Amino acid sequence: QTGNYNVSTRTKVWHRTVGALGLSLRVAERVGEVLANITGLNSNRFNYITDHMTEEEWAAARRRAEEARLKRKEKRERKKVAKEKHTI
Repeated sequence: QTGNYNVSTRTKVWHRTVGALGLSLRVAERVGEVLANITGLNSNRFNYITDHMTEEEWAAARRRAEEARLKRKEKRERKKVAKEKHTI
């Protein structure tokens, strides 16, 4: 487009080096991802448990999680009220 094909060898080497490093990085990431998948590093920590849970067990787990969430919320609110009492 510019008609300027007179580029120094140093610039050509730089661009080819950057391109080669980019390609190397892409290959290393793909190989790393495959190895992580094979070894299980990309899977959930408790996948072996949750894969075999029944619907009843899931329902009980959801109930416990909701109860724990509500307890944490109540505790935060009590803490907030206590803090407001001390600041007044």
